Amino acid sequence: LFSIKFKISGNKKPGQILLTNPSTEMQPFCKILENETLGKKIVDANRIEEILLPLWKRYFVPTTIKGLNQQDLNLEIKNYIDSLRGKRVTVSDLAEYFSYSAGHLSRYFRSKNKYSLKKYIDIKCVEYAKEALLYSDKSISEIALQLDFPDLFSFSQFFKRHAGQNPSQCKEKNK
Repeated sequence: LFSIKFKISGNKKPGQILLTNPSTEMQPFCKILENETLGKKIVDANRIEEILLPLWKRYFVPTTIKGLNQQDLNLEIKNYIDSLRGKRVTVSDLAEYFSYSAGHLSRYFRSKNKYSLKKYIDIKCVEYAKEALLYSDKSISEIALQLDFPDLFSFSQFFKRHAGQNPSQCKEKNK
């Protein structure tokens, strides 16, 4: 969990630039900061996360993924999936990120683990969903949205198929 705190002082009016010469990657983030600090609409945490995730990938994830040995690549795949905190990702998305074909990455992952890459993604999604259901005050709908499910029904079906109970039953354990 990362926390970012900003303090901007002075009398700024809409349209004024708060940050000068931001990099291309930082421009969308700077725009949101300007809107936030100038009293325009508040942007939710998911939107800010969408902006920060590519920056994280660019500056904190090794760029020499192709040069990793086999065990390191397996660990990098797992770490990357874990860093998504249960958000839905496809094998194709992972393949593109790691610069492999989807088929090759799937076969590789399966050869190093007892389960498929898709199953690992689903396992992590269910683990995060369970934690959120049990330990947060968020509604089931909010959790479904946070995990990138298109609607509550899809999330409930997915959760029941993988966890053996529906989300509301799991949330009841928390009470």
